[in-house]
Amino acid sequence: MKLSIYISFSFSFFVLFLYDLKVIVGRFGTAFCHAPKWIFLFPENSHIADIPVKAIASREPSKEAIDLPSRMLRPAQAQMEISSRPIRPKGRCVWEVGRIIISSESYEADIIIKKQSDFSMTDLSFDERLISAIRTGQKTSVSDLSEYLDRLPPSEVNLLACFSFLIQPLSSEGLSDFLNKCELSFPSESVFKDWQISYVEKGLLSVSFENDKAFLIIAEEARKILESKLADEEKRTYRQLIDRFYEKRFLEFAELLEVTPPENEKARRAFLVGPNGIIDGLSHNPQHRSLFLFAINSAVGWHEQLFQLKHYEEAADLLNATCFAITREGQGQLAQALLLRIIPVTNGIYRQSAQINLATLLRKEFKLDLSLKFYRDAIPGLIRSRNFWHLAIVWSEMGVVYRQQGKPLKAAITLEACSLLHGMLKNYKSQAIARAQLANVYRSMRLLRLALEKSIQAYTYFQKSGDLINTGHSLLTQGNILYNLGKAHSANACYDETLSIGQQINDSALISGSLSGKARALMYLNRYDEARPLLEESIALRQRTSDKNIGVEFENLAHYYEKTGNPEMALVWYRKALNNFEQYHHGFVGSCKNNIHRIEKALAKKSRRIDGKM
Repeated sequence: MKLSIYISFSFSFFVLFLYDLKVIVGRFGTAFCHAPKWIFLFPENSHIADIPVKAIASREPSKEAIDLPSRMLRPAQAQMEISSRPIRPKGRCVWEVGRIIISSESYEADIIIKKQSDFSMTDLSFDERLISAIRTGQKTSVSDLSEYLDRLPPSEVNLLACFSFLIQPLSSEGLSDFLNKCELSFPSESVFKDWQISYVEKGLLSVSFENDKAFLIIAEEARKILESKLADEEKRTYRQLIDRFYEKRFLEFAELLEVTPPENEKARRAFLVGPNGIIDGLSHNPQHRSLFLFAINSAVGWHEQLFQLKHYEEAADLLNATCFAITREGQGQLAQALLLRIIPVTNGIYRQSAQINLATLLRKEFKLDLSLKFYRDAIPGLIRSRNFWHLAIVWSEMGVVYRQQGKPLKAAITLEACSLLHGMLKNYKSQAIARAQLANVYRSMRLLRLALEKSIQAYTYFQKSGDLINTGHSLLTQGNILYNLGKAHSANACYDETLSIGQQINDSALISGSLSGKARALMYLNRYDEARPLLEESIALRQRTSDKNIGVEFENLAHYYEKTGNPEMALVWYRKALNNFEQYHHGFVGSCKNNIHRIEKALAKKSRRIDGKM
């Protein structure tokens, strides 16, 4: 019986595949007959105090360069769905950094203590001098700054120019470490501190404070002047110095983790920036907050240097590893802009990975047509190279788009077939993700027992692999299914665990989803006074993070007012929900309209009854 179902699904999926590729086959038909006679081989498993933990940029990059001014990361603005995972170029690796990256909170704390012993000694008198310099410093005109820089000796120009290209704020200790690694240093610590104070007063250095610690960066006007005075070769030299700084920084970090990097230079670079490397591992462990932010902030800065040095493949590796982490920290537009910039200058799997990741980010913003375009753009190259691993992932993600488009049957057929393909390719994480998405599809089709089975299968894999993000989303889905089955107490237990994970990894989507889930469970148990504050908190969080799923919370609040005997307010919130659904959740429009019609009819009947009595 199961075999016949699988054959049926596979045949249906093949028909859908041909339909989706009807344009591609016409343009790229030769890809099938001229593909190379090989297939990609894949592995089986696919300083903290001196960099402010929240500083990456928000300015959209130009084609030529990216300005990354000092900017604090906002709370996460993009919802991380269960299917979210960076698509990264895969190749043979002799190390498995993912197994070495932090295994416990105590280990993380131990590393932070070690780093702090080197870098985070706060000199209060120096900070007081900095504050005084900020207050007494005067605004210097661009022409005066330019003349002043022209009078500086070459050694000081080198210091300023190199720091200006870093585009990342550093503490005084971090700046000292940076200059030392770039072989640019001062004769003594006191001279170095006097230099910083002097340049803050003159407006060459800008200062910001985070957690009572000062961070410095070259002032924007000074940076522009410095760059305009440098020849292209000089700029390249400074960027190479910064590239070596980041390399040394992460090699030191590997040493703290007691991981021995490869001796070969090419392998060592891949160990740092490549798939399954140090940065890749850290960016997928948001529960270790300080290390996670340290990694993605450094990755953004390093990516810019690699891009400007035209080391496009390494730049693409870094970006593909961190784009979802950057998005989760509220910088989705930056991640998309960086991906758009890297796509035209790369080829092969580097380009295809960026296309797939960009398509997934667009899907999360419900830009479904554009998302499908980028998915389909990646398919011809994957077919030519016989990269079935990533091809199955693309089809799986397209299945999620079909669900969002309100095509549950097409989504179910696609995802079931992809789940089988992932299993055949031994890509068990992607198989678990496909099953998790199937749980959402079957729940929307009211096949609740089947949905629960798929969700439990996905949850089992994610929990064993230590994937907290997807574990949390699987638990949230299970809670929703159990609620639909009328098991409010069991659903509430799932929501409690989801909330705990969301708070641990600072995931706003998990937090807001679990809060609203708990509120619905409480309403089911007639505990309305406890439910309303949770609903209001969930709405406030989704508003702060510009979450496009806020319509779901509007509908939940409308349901609360309806249950508590206030149909007028219920109608207000149902209409707000409808506006959101018509933009982003077409599958919810019909039921929301039915609720509005039902309440309008009840209110009209009530009005006629009152008029009759009068």
